[in-house]
Amino acid sequence: MNSFRLTFQDQDYQGTLREGIEEYHRYLRSLGRKIGTDEAHGLWTFHDATHVIFGHDTTLEQEASLDFCVYLQCHFKWRDIVAYNGDPVIQALFKSLISELGYTAPLVSYWRNRKVIWRIFRRSRHLKKKWPFTFPEEWLDRSVKELRDEHGIVILNTEEKHTDKRFEWS
Repeated sequence: MNSFRLTFQDQDYQGTLREGIEEYHRYLRSLGRKIGTDEAHGLWTFHDATHVIFGHDTTLEQEASLDFCVYLQCHFKWRDIVAYNGDPVIQALFKSLISELGYTAPLVSYWRNRKVIWRIFRRSRHLKKKWPFTFPEEWLDRSVKELRDEHGIVILNTEEKHTDKRFEWS
């Protein structure tokens, strides 16, 4: 379980989106996780940016929450979501999750996270504009605070993300 706080999980994080993604990648490496790669500025970059913009780590519960951030607070094309979910790294991760925790694990994680998802839904109603899942490359060099302010994104704090029962899986 993640026991440290990532700096981009602060609402007023001043680093650039690129710096936030680099911190997210260091976090993944510290957990022994594989970092998804793509050609230059592509789907993995866009996905990793959502972790930074919405302030989520990679616990199963926060991944489930991030799904709803994407669905409710992002402007996206379904083909991008389908392509991301079809990536071999994501397929292997999903198979591992299912084999270790069972087929119902994703649905159970959504259920356990229902209060968090409700908070995300309520926050989505107050956005200035939705975050574009695919964004211009120059945004990587803009501050996360500036991007959040521009879109009206208010991330959930630690207490708001809390779920009583968490999955533990390798």
